[in-house]
Amino acid sequence: MRDGVELRLLGQLEVCGPGGPITLGAAKERLLLAVLAVDRGRSVSRDRLIDELYGDQQPRSGVNAVQNYVLRLRRALGATAGLRISTVPGGYRLEAAADRVDADRAERLVAEGRAAAVSGDHDGAATALRSAIGLWRGPALCEFAERPFAEAEARRLDELCESAREDLVDLELAGGGHRRLCGELRAMVAQAPLRERRWAQLMLALHRDGRQADALEAFHACRATLAAELGIAPGPALNELHARILRHDPVLRAEPGPRGRPAGVARFVGRDSELRRLLDRVDTAAAGCGGLATIVGEPGIGKTRLLREFSEAAARRGATVLRGRCLEGEWQPAFHAFAEAVTGHFGTLSGERAGSAAGPFGEPLARLSPELAVRLGTPDAASRARRQPDEERMWLIDGVARFVGGLADHAPVVLALDDLHWADASTLVLLRHLARVVADRRVLIVAAYRADEIGPGLLDVLGAVRTDLDVSSVRLRGLDLPALSAVLDDVAAAPVSAELSSAILTETRGNPFFAREVVRHLAEEGALHAAVDGSLRTDTFPGVVPDGVRQVLARRRARLSTSCASFLAHAAAFDGPFPFAPVVAAAGLGEAAGLAAVDAVLAAGLVEPAAAPERYQFCHTLIRHAVLAEVNPSRRLRMRRRLAEALAAARSGSSDVTAAEVAAQYHAGRDLPGAEAGVGAALEAAERADAAAAHDETATFLAMAVDLVPAGDERAPALVARLGAAQAWAGRFDDAVNTAARAADLLASTDGPERAAAYLATVTSALASADGAPHAWRLAAQGLRFAAPRRDHVWASLMVHELDRREAEDPDSPGTTMDVPERREALRILLADGVTGRPDLARLAVPATYRRRDLIPDEVADDPIVRLLVLGDIAVALPLLTDAAEAARERGQIALRSYYLTLAARAQIALGDLAGGRATLAGARAVGGADRRGWGWQRIHDIGTLDALAHATDVGWTDVLTQLDEAYGAGNKAGHRLEASAIACGAKAAARLGRIDDALRRYRAVLPAIERAPAWAMNYLRTLCDAVETLWIVHGPGRSGHPDLPVLEEALLRKALAADFRFPMMDARLALGRVCALDGRYDEAMRWFAEAGTVLAEQGARPLRAITDLDASRVAARAGDPRSARELRGAAEHTFAALGMIGWTRRAARAPDRAPLSS
Repeated sequence: MRDGVELRLLGQLEVCGPGGPITLGAAKERLLLAVLAVDRGRSVSRDRLIDELYGDQQPRSGVNAVQNYVLRLRRALGATAGLRISTVPGGYRLEAAADRVDADRAERLVAEGRAAAVSGDHDGAATALRSAIGLWRGPALCEFAERPFAEAEARRLDELCESAREDLVDLELAGGGHRRLCGELRAMVAQAPLRERRWAQLMLALHRDGRQADALEAFHACRATLAAELGIAPGPALNELHARILRHDPVLRAEPGPRGRPAGVARFVGRDSELRRLLDRVDTAAAGCGGLATIVGEPGIGKTRLLREFSEAAARRGATVLRGRCLEGEWQPAFHAFAEAVTGHFGTLSGERAGSAAGPFGEPLARLSPELAVRLGTPDAASRARRQPDEERMWLIDGVARFVGGLADHAPVVLALDDLHWADASTLVLLRHLARVVADRRVLIVAAYRADEIGPGLLDVLGAVRTDLDVSSVRLRGLDLPALSAVLDDVAAAPVSAELSSAILTETRGNPFFAREVVRHLAEEGALHAAVDGSLRTDTFPGVVPDGVRQVLARRRARLSTSCASFLAHAAAFDGPFPFAPVVAAAGLGEAAGLAAVDAVLAAGLVEPAAAPERYQFCHTLIRHAVLAEVNPSRRLRMRRRLAEALAAARSGSSDVTAAEVAAQYHAGRDLPGAEAGVGAALEAAERADAAAAHDETATFLAMAVDLVPAGDERAPALVARLGAAQAWAGRFDDAVNTAARAADLLASTDGPERAAAYLATVTSALASADGAPHAWRLAAQGLRFAAPRRDHVWASLMVHELDRREAEDPDSPGTTMDVPERREALRILLADGVTGRPDLARLAVPATYRRRDLIPDEVADDPIVRLLVLGDIAVALPLLTDAAEAARERGQIALRSYYLTLAARAQIALGDLAGGRATLAGARAVGGADRRGWGWQRIHDIGTLDALAHATDVGWTDVLTQLDEAYGAGNKAGHRLEASAIACGAKAAARLGRIDDALRRYRAVLPAIERAPAWAMNYLRTLCDAVETLWIVHGPGRSGHPDLPVLEEALLRKALAADFRFPMMDARLALGRVCALDGRYDEAMRWFAEAGTVLAEQGARPLRAITDLDASRVAARAGDPRSARELRGAAEHTFAALGMIGWTRRAARAPDRAPLSS
């Protein structure tokens, strides 16, 4: 015992001094110490201590009782350095140095042991681990373990002990201690039968002790236990060990040498520096700085092995590790890598615990896979609320991303994604959104992919995530000679000569997969022989890399029996894990012959067990490709058909075969008669993808169904129509236009032109909602031909798109909405039918229909968008917007919620709550995941709110100008029809930045819109006010004689003020006052400023009211009224200071009382 007092938590709570345990007083005294110990280093309030001590039976003297218990504990602890109870405001804190608490010492020793194992010091690792394990005297905090305050900590500490015991077993197994460990491992398995790692250790110990039958029996016992207790099968590691035992894999042999590797796994060599770099990222993530790390390299270079070793090491460091793998081929389920990762996370939880762990994200998580839906107990698809396709996808990916981010509240999270080069489109969308959601969380994403197979989708995502995450890359090269020699020794089960190892290194460039295949080939050819020193040599060394590997694999396959070769060929037709029974059936083998074939290909190292029961996978994709390349096209076609039929038959028997697998095989063999039998499976797969809001995959399977339907089949029109709509939501805009046009012609011939018009109206709306407006325009004219001469909702929807197209393609268009009879009629119809779900349409349809603010009826005025952007009732609109955002959240409409929050931020800014506006805007971006790239309605409103904030603070104009120029850049046909307001805003921003020539150039470009557009045109008031403000900034008050003043004044009087529509941070009366001041009509200007002040005060628009006062002070100074100028400037400065309008505060400070104020 060291000098001083020690606190012991690993067993019953004890305080020990140099002479032994110190007697503590009453039970409540011990309880109070336990509460402080669990939260050592953190403050614990008196109220919480009273709650823990007395629960609902709190005495009046609770505070005094706590004080007395603390006093007694302090006496017991004495004056020991490093262990004392401090008084803090409102409570107490136990300050404990790490060497004074047994739990802290144990954690340090375990960490030291694991670090020593990684560095190769296995004796030191074992010593540290034994010391740590010896500190446990029983279950941690055993007398309090079931109390809520101690439950989690007790469980964590006991898990640390159990995992440390398993680490120690690994070290002892590596050192040849298998015989002694067999009995101990049986006891450990009996103690915790659901810990697969212990079963693996027991199997390995038994196998090394020459007890293969007992090892295999242990595997079957584990499988039965997991099935009975959890309803799951053993994981990939245990299945892999089982397969290695079956084929007597030499890597399982017991021998001295490298020690400490996990049971049943070949040595991991040559990647120490790469592993350290990745583990350093875990430490950084644990400190609150997550990110993305990529593992990049050629096929066979060892990406998967490094990712597996890293994942296991991260888990040993306390991280929550989620592992998923992308599959090759277009049939793969949507979000497969994420589904696998999340399913694996829930795999060890009971149904009740799984539902609780999912929290509020159970339903979106369940959409990832049927298995998760069953485990989480979520409602089936028929009872689920349906949303718009774009809303559905955003709701799902946001829920999954926030679940992953939420796991980081408890421990650092590592998401390991393998074979990302094969990622489906939905997985990439989810990965991009996840990067935004976890940008400030303890989450590290580690992704492995082949650099030479990276597609444009993955390339875009990797580029985009750099804006949110710290990205680093580990590029794998070939192994060096020592590392490659160790790999070759394992494969050959004997030392390989230095000469042969060097030759293989030269031939394979250190690629471990190629090197292993070379050695296997030489061994199978009988070309290896032992030299005098016992090392393996060869007299001939063929060049086999890279194309030669396929030939080597083909020769290995040729040595298999006919039934094995047939089994392997049929298995190679699957892009991912293949099911045993259907492959056996398609190959024409009975069960006995099929099992023998599996044993043979397992023993040959060509396939390995997959994670799912009764499924296997090729050890490497190159093997599968090599096998399939040996099958001629005609045989391959018929093989696909037999597989399709066998899979379909298996599905009828409640197999785990998916509809997607059936559809993919029928589609691959579609050139044979009878392919239409796969239509049902393709449609079922499409429905499954649609339920997961996986638009790309929905379109893929619908395209399969269309390909499989015979010519002239009555189902064709409806299928082609569904495909066109799915392609629109998937963002395949060109395909959607072509498919929808074809579908409309088919529907017109079978169901009539009205049906065709209605269909095109739906698709054009989908295209527009998905930011594909120019593509929607390509279909509008065709739809209007089918719709003529009707004047209903269908016609109105198509006509709006057609008019947008005409204006966008008209080189003389002023860049704003024009007043044409067809548009007014279409907007009137759409407004009468309701604009639910299309909020931006309301702000155009309402003013177009009623023409004046005072004519808008109350039932229409209650819309929050109309309240804010048409009526200008800012204070009334704000709670309506927040309520609408909350309702959208409850419905899972993520994008709509972001839209409402963005407008709520604009309302807050206009009312003077600048800090609240900034926070709400940040929240809107986090919710909607806005990329702030491209052109779309979310981006446009984001920029509009940035402008409002810059206007209110006179700070941030550079960002506004940059965002405008990016969004409305050259080639943006969709933006051209509405660019006048953006140009005017840019003119104002340029003027504020002092770029006068640029500002005036932009200003001149908006004059046609001001003259030609109606007052109800979208953003007309904003365009007009920004244009006037540009001249005001450039010229200031005085007789400028500017030739455009009459045009601006007429537009303000006859349009803006006559209609009196209002907009945040804009006011027509203020603009008119500025025009009058620019013309030297100071008295008239002051009257308009006064009217503006009255209106803005009624709105509660404090920032713009203060800016109006500052403008009026400038005019008063110019007019020779210094007293009014000082009063107005004083009122403005007071508001600027109160609201934090820092740029305006500086501007006002520079203003003289009599001269024109600097702009």
